[in-house]
Amino acid sequence: MILRLRPSETANSILGIDYARLRTLGQQALLFDFDGTLARKGASCMPAVSLSLLAELAEMGFRIAILTNRRSTRTIANITVPIMYHARKPRRAGYLALLRELASDPAHCTMIGDRTLTDVLGGNRIGMYTIRVRQHPCECP
Repeated sequence: MILRLRPSETANSILGIDYARLRTLGQQALLFDFDGTLARKGASCMPAVSLSLLAELAEMGFRIAILTNRRSTRTIANITVPIMYHARKPRRAGYLALLRELASDPAHCTMIGDRTLTDVLGGNRIGMYTIRVRQHPCECP
């Protein structure tokens, strides 16, 4: 069980990840947590820095989606990628549903999030590469 709680790597934020290296490792898709990863917890919109990064990653050829435990009654404005609300992480179902939508398999997908017991554990349980970030990049304007 302890190994399932250990991420493949850690980073200070989504801005500190070497995405080019992920491509060389064969990663084709990226699943992001929202609260605490792309934005501060409870934010109502995606910060410009996160939107810009997601656009860059799409240009690099990554398929991108957001997997969040946030309920759909608290939706996030300005989302430009597929999102699954109320994912019930670390359960497998949400991860697998988004992987099907992205036409990707777990071995070629990276889960990026701030929570060990939800993001890392859930991604590790289905065989994904996992990255735990320590903080979100900035506040929403």
